[in-house]
Amino acid sequence: MLKNLKISTKVFAGFGTILALLAVLSLVGGVSLGSAGGYFTEYREAARQRNALNRVNIALQRVRVNVRNFIIAPKDQVARQTIDRLGQLDRETGEALKVMASRPDLVSQVRIVDAKGKELSTLFSDVVKRQADADKAVKDVIDVAGFQADHELTGLIKTGQRENLIDEMYYGGMALRHLLLARLEARTFLARGDEESFGQAKKNLAELDGFLQKLAKAMEDDRRKARVVKIAESSKTFARGLDDLHTAVQTRNDIFEVRMTALGNDMVKTGDDLTGTLRDFQDALGPKAESAINTA
Repeated sequence: MLKNLKISTKVFAGFGTILALLAVLSLVGGVSLGSAGGYFTEYREAARQRNALNRVNIALQRVRVNVRNFIIAPKDQVARQTIDRLGQLDRETGEALKVMASRPDLVSQVRIVDAKGKELSTLFSDVVKRQADADKAVKDVIDVAGFQADHELTGLIKTGQRENLIDEMYYGGMALRHLLLARLEARTFLARGDEESFGQAKKNLAELDGFLQKLAKAMEDDRRKARVVKIAESSKTFARGLDDLHTAVQTRNDIFEVRMTALGNDMVKTGDDLTGTLRDFQDALGPKAESAINTA
């Protein structure tokens, strides 16, 4: 049959067949290149999403370091810096939400991180407030009552020295010693937040009260006894301030050590899970893109 065809027909048929094959090859190559381009677009988008999550994690770690620094050294400058870094965390999380919009299967987890970041900010505000309560208890109550008791005791001791009242000098001196130790331990507790310092402060206040009772019994002058009563009232005020300090510091520490730490750990875990999911997604895309390029 082919022998009966004209040469021109055979030539045109050959060219047509070649053109058809070229068209098929072009179509296959175009589809493969298109697929490869799509894979690379997805890969690049996943890389942007991972970068956004990494920035969130960095911002979170900076916040956690700053909060710990505030607990160690509760200065206004550290508080302001922590608030700034909480703002940076919020901005980075907001940007991550935008970048992750193309992944509805993952964006809900980013929203959880965002909500927990805002809760961290609220809790830190509470930490700052509790620290202010602790500072107030020391400055407005413990220091004032301690100074008043110190002033009165020093006056009584000086009177005892002038009048050679040995018992009053001894009991007054011991009372003053325990008062000074209680003030020192109260300051130590404010700085460290440890139960040992608080316990020592309470113990010294109890010793102070005991020596005040002995001092009053050793006195014959009613005016000096009235001064001892005034000192005992200052001691009670000191003790109330110490309890307020303890409540403020313990509440502050509980917020940090329990609630904020748990939130931070949850945020880190969620971020790691999201990053791992995106990494696995990219790892799967790589071979697909390579295969598409080889096919093209």
